[in-house]
Parts: sequence; C-alpha cells; structure tokens
Amino acid sequence: MTVWFNRRILGYGIYIVMLSVICSYDQACGDANHGLDVVRGLNVVIAVEGSGRMREVDPRMLFAPAAKMFITLLGKNDRVGVIRFADKAESLSDLTAVGNNSDRETLFKTIDKISWPESSKQPGKQPSKQLGKEQGKEQADKANVTEAIDSAIKMLTKGDNKGSKSPLTAAGTVGTIILLYDAKSDVEEALGKDRVIEKTLKDNGIKVFAIAIGDKAEKEPAKSSGAFYKATGGFFYPVRQASGIYMRFASIFENLTSPMMIPIEKPKIKIDESIRAIAFVIKKNSPTKQLSLDDPEGMKYLPDKKIEGVDWLVSDTLDVIKIKDPMPGAWSLNLGYGRENMAYIWTGLRLEVNMEDLYQDTGKPLLLEAWFKLDDLALNLEQMLSDITVKAEVLGPDGIKTSLSLDSRMAVKGSRVLYVNQFIPMKDGNYKIEITAAGNGFERRRVLTIAAEKYEQPKAEPPTEKMQKYDRTLDKFVFMRTTKKRDMTFTRAVAYFIIINIVSLAGIVGYAKRMKLKRQVGT
Repeated sequence: MTVWFNRRILGYGIYIVMLSVICSYDQACGDANHGLDVVRGLNVVIAVEGSGRMREVDPRMLFAPAAKMFITLLGKNDRVGVIRFADKAESLSDLTAVGNNSDRETLFKTIDKISWPESSKQPGKQPSKQLGKEQGKEQADKANVTEAIDSAIKMLTKGDNKGSKSPLTAAGTVGTIILLYDAKSDVEEALGKDRVIEKTLKDNGIKVFAIAIGDKAEKEPAKSSGAFYKATGGFFYPVRQASGIYMRFASIFENLTSPMMIPIEKPKIKIDESIRAIAFVIKKNSPTKQLSLDDPEGMKYLPDKKIEGVDWLVSDTLDVIKIKDPMPGAWSLNLGYGRENMAYIWTGLRLEVNMEDLYQDTGKPLLLEAWFKLDDLALNLEQMLSDITVKAEVLGPDGIKTSLSLDSRMAVKGSRVLYVNQFIPMKDGNYKIEITAAGNGFERRRVLTIAAEKYEQPKAEPPTEKMQKYDRTLDKFVFMRTTKKRDMTFTRAVAYFIIINIVSLAGIVGYAKRMKLKRQVGT
C-alpha cells in the first residue's frame, strides 16, 4: 500500500511539474514555431558544382531528389535560391518562397535542368548542350567556388527592386548556403585562403554547410576540411556514395529547424493526438516501386490519389509524403521502413535536448540531457509520461554503434524532469546521435550530428625575463639573481637589530628594577 501511494504521489508530482514548468521553458505555451507552416524565415541558397567531375561521383543525378526533398520539408515562409558553378557561377533561380505550389514546382524544374558536362579528361568528347550555349565555353573540370559563395552572399543580402531591405535584416531570418561538390575539387583549400569571404559570411550571420561527394585524393584530417564551415557556424558532410546525399540534406534540415521525429522501423506506427502534421521521407529500392499507407480507418493513401491535406513528392529514388492533421491511431506503412527513412512531425509535445554546439572535444565527456516541452494543456500528460523510457544510440565515425539509457532526475534549477547520461567521443570525425523517448501511446526522436576534434592547447609563451643562464665553459648555472629565497635583506636585518636591542634594553631595565627593589627590602 505504501509503495503504491508513493508511486501515485510521484506521478502526480511529475504531472504538476511538467504542466507548470515545461510550457514556460524556452517559450510560452501555444508556441506556433513548430506548426506545419513554420514562421521561421529561412533563406537558403543551394549551390551545386557543375563540372565534368560530377558525372563521375553522381552519374544518376541523385542530388536532385535530395534537394527537392529538402525544399518540400521547409515552411511556407522559407525561401530557396539555386546557383550552379563551374569555372564561373550562374544564378539559376533567385530566392523563391516554397509555400506556394507553383513557385515550388518552378524551383523543382530549375533543379532538374542541372546536368553534368562531359569531363575534359575524356578525349574526343564535347561538353553537353543541355545547359545552353554558355556551357560550351566553360572549362568542364573547373569549380569556381569563391565566385559561387560571392553570388550566394549577394542573393541573400540584396533587397528587391521595390527598395526593400536585405532579407537578412528582418527579425528572425536566417541565411544559409548549401554547397554540393565533388570531394576532389579542392573547394576547402580555395575557401580556406579567402579570409574576405569568411569575414563577410560572419558579418552577415550566414552559415555554410557542405556536402562533398566521393573520396578525397589527399589524406588530410576531417577537421581541416571543415575548418572554413565551422568558422561560419555551419558543418562539413563527407559522403562517399551519391546515394547518401539525401541523408546529408536531411541532416542540414534537422540542424536548421530542430524537428521532432518518430521512429518508423516497424510496419505500424502510432500517431498520437498531439501531432499536427507528419512528413514521411522514404527511400525506394527501385523506380517502379509504388508506395502506399493506410490510416487507422483503413483509408489507403497513394501517390496518384488526390486527398485534401496531403502532398506527395514522387521520384525514382525517394518519396516525400506530407500529411496535415493526420488521424490519431495506428497507421500501416506499405512503403518500407528502416533506419534510412524518416518521419518528421509537427507536434505540441516535444522532446528537447541540450545539444547546441556542433563541435565537441575528442576524449572529453559529452553530457546528454533531454526533457519534454508541452504546448497543448488538453493532453493527459500524466498518462503519457507513465513508464517512459529514454535512450540514445550513438553512431561513431568508425561505424560502431553505442546504446545508452538516459536516467531521469530532477533538474537542479527549476522543477524540470531531465533524462541524463553521457558518452565520450574517442575518435575524430562525425557522430550521429539518436535520442528516442517512448511512453504510453507515443514516441519521440531527436537526431543530432556533431563533429569531434582533438583539442589543441595554445602554446605557452616564453617568459619575458630570463631568470637564469647556462655557462657552458664552467659547466654550471650562474644565476642573475643572487639573493636566494632564504637570504636576509638589509632592511630586514636592520629591523631584526632594532627589535633585539629593544628586547635586550627592556630586559636590562627590568633586571635593574628588580635588583633595586631587593636592596630596598634588605635595608
């Protein structure tokens, strides 16, 4: 009876704590920042290398569905521009709002127009004519990334023809550049030499994310490859095979928006009543495979079936299904499931994490903290949070996975319930961290990508004053300071002399008085 009573008290305590504190953490209850049409103000320029080398690393043009997936996941107030660069940079599309279907389709068509010329390394072949007359004049294997960055900065910072200010001057706007290029194009080296571009990016608060495809010829540390991007607050993503490009675009989306996710590793998933929208990103094994899913009432969703509140982006390699106000309950997935697929959700019940810095020190313990944030007070939080488990899975740069259980505790400051553990990144490179919470009728997941680097302490400066020098002739030390720690200075000697004399004089006077007193007593 006592155990049951204590558990009930603990349950009610957690319920009250979460209602009173979670909502006020970060922002007030009713926060609209995580709705389907996110008021976020992202301005993103996607700059794609168009040299002949790209034909070797991405012959199937897999970057195109990945870029379109990224655009589909953005909110209605976000804008995207497109640049192609080879020996020069070409702006294919200015910043365009992605909330309008026709504008989004225009962006998709722009991306589809990008193709690779024949590499000049292949004798007897002429550049492709698919990109127009100007492409034939280009040097097919050049990648002028500095001009591409400069063009992207101008696109992000200029106003429109009506005299409006730069889009980056508006409150809440974020400027981002996504570079996609062949790993052997020496892009990092070119950017690392240009301090003016780096300063301009920092001054305008523009982050640069990079996706480098293929194996780099030079054997150089990952941290040196990503040094330029780190300085802007961005990130460097190496990917050996083009099939992994969409995962890197997904990671950039996750970094910019911190979305909630639910696992889709089983044929059925539960959508709880707090989920306002869901976006499935499903990788297809073949272009002919048709995906479908069934809602809790058995209604079937298909790509060619028009349903209100459903957007379905179809491609040969992956599909994106975006559903507004999905029906709560168990959904059947006839579209594949596994680690490479994602389900992003917009919800009033969020799993927050403490990870903000993308860069961590190798060999230093990394604290993992998670907690819940609630926007909708109509939820039965006590029931949802009973018997909850939180765990983390860490995928290291060596491909080794580590599983950790996050234990609950009360926060020192405030009354939040935290789920805590830590791990130590032992090798340099990128780490993927999945934090998953499962409770009564709901699941939440956050995915983080960090880079671990060995911390190099700054070299100690030599002393300004030489305290000693070595005399090789005498084979001994000759000290420039002759006064040792225990040597008595002249001032101290005089003080001691005066004190000793005062004490001696006092003793003599005392002795004289005592003798005089004895003589008086004797008489």
